[in-house]
Amino acid sequence: MKNLMTLILVLTLTVLTASATNVKTLKSDNNKDGNSVSAVTYSGKITDSLSKEALTGVKISIENTDITVYSDLDGNFTINLPENLSSRNLKISYISYEEKIMNMSELTNDSIEINPVF
Repeated sequence: MKNLMTLILVLTLTVLTASATNVKTLKSDNNKDGNSVSAVTYSGKITDSLSKEALTGVKISIENTDITVYSDLDGNFTINLPENLSSRNLKISYISYEEKIMNMSELTNDSIEINPVF
């Protein structure tokens, strides 16, 4: 019985050690220094500037990055950015609408209006 308890304890410690190693690897994938990275979340709603209707499928991206999201059925979007990208420009594009480029600091309210092209 004592040998069985010892074996269970050794196996448990081995599993816990392996799990802790995996967690460290995941952290280092996010940041080379192994530190946690602060993130900033921006949310809003894309609407037509004339009709004030919500627009679905609008592309919202951060300039010079691969970060892109699309507005949902109600025109809402949420974009999460590492804090070091929070001063970048937001690029909003949609078919038949003028492209809009704005700095992240300009996101003061929840609604962003874009103009249709005539």
